Amino acid sequence: MIQLPQLQESLLLANDRLVDRARRRARRFRLGLMTSAAVVSVGGAAVAGTALWGPVLGFEDGNRPSASSTPVPSAQAATLGVLGRDQTVADRGPLAREALASVSRQYAGVRLAGIRVLPGWTAGSALVLVPVADLRAAAPGSPAGQDQLCVHARVSASNSARSCFGTEDVRRGAATGSIGALAWGLVPNGVSRVVVHTRAGGTVERDVDGNAFTVDASIVDPDTGLVDWLDAEGRAVTPEGGMPMRLPVAG
Repeated sequence: MIQLPQLQESLLLANDRLVDRARRRARRFRLGLMTSAAVVSVGGAAVAGTALWGPVLGFEDGNRPSASSTPVPSAQAATLGVLGRDQTVADRGPLAREALASVSRQYAGVRLAGIRVLPGWTAGSALVLVPVADLRAAAPGSPAGQDQLCVHARVSASNSARSCFGTEDVRRGAATGSIGALAWGLVPNGVSRVVVHTRAGGTVERDVDGNAFTVDASIVDPDTGLVDWLDAEGRAVTPEGGMPMRLPVAG
């Protein structure tokens, strides 16, 4: 028969074991937190830019694109400074997710860390820059190529369009588009403002924001679509190849 003093001693020993076990678990938990914090600190943007950024790609099974963890090519980063800045909350926000939900399996290797959202000229409009490792032709003769820069031009939730370009297209002023009332262009580093020739025979200037500009398509000269480039000092910049930028707008 266990005497009362023995029972008390047994209970105290059991309690000590439980307390000691709880302390060891607490230490392991704190160590785990410190290790995780160190990983985040060391990994920095790489952790924030990839592991925590997992939007839905595509809109239906069997027609979904794939994601790529590869960085944008150095030639693209050297041409478009916007790709060199850190990704913002807006770059991962609703407009980006909307754009990524609409792409198809032709987008083989969407570079999620390179997604950039650029504001449009009216509320609700935007350009979403989507770098793609390999754009496959959706049909014979359709655009295709490696290391493409695709632009999701959004006027509203029900009105958007996508166009894709090579890095050289940006440098020569050929990365342009229009949809509805939105006309836009991508320009290389060094272009700070653009001069858009209007249908009334005059010009309007627009600032470049994140290597892009947008303008009301209705004011653009439909015969020429002409756009001049200016640097920060107001000096003319000539696109690579010598041909001017032209916006594709309807007459």
